[in-house]
Amino acid sequence: MKFTNKPTRIKVGLLLIFLSTSISVVFGQRNVPLSNPENKAALEVHDSRAQSFVAKNLNRFGLDKLNDYDKTLDSSFSTELKDTLELMEKTYLMNSSSLQTNLQQQKNKIQELTEQKKELSTKYNKLLRTAAFTIGVWLILVIIFIQFKKQKIRKKDIEVEITTAQLKNTKQNATIARATIDKVRQYKNTITKFSEDTEQLNVLSTEINNSGLPDNKWTNEISSSIQKISASAAMELRLANSLINQEGELSDDKESTDINKLCEEYLNIASRGVLSEGNEFNCQVTSDFEKNLPAVKVNQAAIGSLLLNVLNNSFQSVEEKFNKGVKGYQPKVTISTRILPRFLQIRIKDNGLGMSNTVLPIATTQFFTTLENGKGAGLGLSESMKIMTELHKGELKIESENGNSTDVYIKFFL
Repeated sequence: MKFTNKPTRIKVGLLLIFLSTSISVVFGQRNVPLSNPENKAALEVHDSRAQSFVAKNLNRFGLDKLNDYDKTLDSSFSTELKDTLELMEKTYLMNSSSLQTNLQQQKNKIQELTEQKKELSTKYNKLLRTAAFTIGVWLILVIIFIQFKKQKIRKKDIEVEITTAQLKNTKQNATIARATIDKVRQYKNTITKFSEDTEQLNVLSTEINNSGLPDNKWTNEISSSIQKISASAAMELRLANSLINQEGELSDDKESTDINKLCEEYLNIASRGVLSEGNEFNCQVTSDFEKNLPAVKVNQAAIGSLLLNVLNNSFQSVEEKFNKGVKGYQPKVTISTRILPRFLQIRIKDNGLGMSNTVLPIATTQFFTTLENGKGAGLGLSESMKIMTELHKGELKIESENGNSTDVYIKFFL
């Protein structure tokens, strides 16, 4: 092809320069982002042919090969890009599936831990409630126990106060009893001297009777009076000795004793003040002693104290009821003895005030008494119980009807 015009030749020359420059720039700057060897080989073929055409100044054919290169590059790149995207998608999907599976596992684990937390929280709350309930019950029990101990201590304090007061009364009664014993000793000395005088009168009476003088009214009356005085003095002396024997500690010594006689002596002692002349109080005192009782070995002073205490309680009970002015009331105190198959029994019965259901169970407890200070023999039913159960291995039983009567049974087992 010939170019006749000079301007035309210049334009063609510039175009060729531009093409060659472009080709060199393209070849120099092209990076082939392909990884498939087959695609790379195809591009290398097109590139080699284009360079050979350019080297031969066949730029037009070089541009065609360059276009083929570009088309092949675009096609290969698109294919590889598509494959890469598909691979990435598959990888993503696979990783996503793994992540989803892992995520689901984490969710399941979180749900499981949440359920465990709820379960543990429920158990904790239940345990907390149980602990609170247990502590509450424990505190209530402690409070009840403390209150019980306080009440017990208060009760003991009251008992100590009562016992102290009763002990004080007992000491006062003991002082009164000692003063009474001292007076009885003086009385005994008087009776002893009087008995000695009556002995002289007995001697004189015997001499008169043996003198051979005829009997007359005066000598018989004198002799009878002397015998009565002598018998009365002897009885007074026995009563004084019985009272004096109450002084001091009781011993374990026992001797064969006529129970009927012992009961009669202490009945006389107990009833003497009650039945004295000038006393408006009138009490019917009866005794019913069974004959031919066997002698029983007892501590006479101890049993005497017991009888004196029970009889005094009976006389004071009927006197208090009498003083209440009960219409038609006649005070009665009875003492009796009986021999039964297994034991010898003394029964002391009165129709006085009796004992209430509250008093009866504690009547034999230590220091217990319903008597006012200064009254009684100073020996409580608790000591009477000890005398019978411990010293004599017997039994003391009390039966009472409140407001009506009291029966005391004293049993010596044979």
